[in-house]
Amino acid sequence: MLIDITDSDHEQLSVWSLVCSERFQFRSWADDEFSVAYNLLTGDTHLLDALSFELLHLLKISPASTNMLCQNLAELFPDTDVVSLGALIHSSLLRLQEAGFIVETFH
Repeated sequence: MLIDITDSDHEQLSVWSLVCSERFQFRSWADDEFSVAYNLLTGDTHLLDALSFELLHLLKISPASTNMLCQNLAELFPDTDVVSLGALIHSSLLRLQEAGFIVETFH
């Protein structure tokens, strides 16, 4: 099943990617819903929720559109409807971009 959460050409043409995976060190714990990321260049430490951590993991494998990320994460969040999941992913991507983890490029 293909999930399309976008309603604009802008969203369909954008791709998200990591700035530089070597720039950050990540730590997660099996019994906790949060992870941390340490920026080796700035010394900043960031607290990441489960969704943000999964997004970074997927983007480390390969750049992806918001739709592709939603498709991949739908299995991990089965109790969340598609529209809500899309909105959560979009807001998480914007926060990760603001924190310097990822960039959005347009094709």
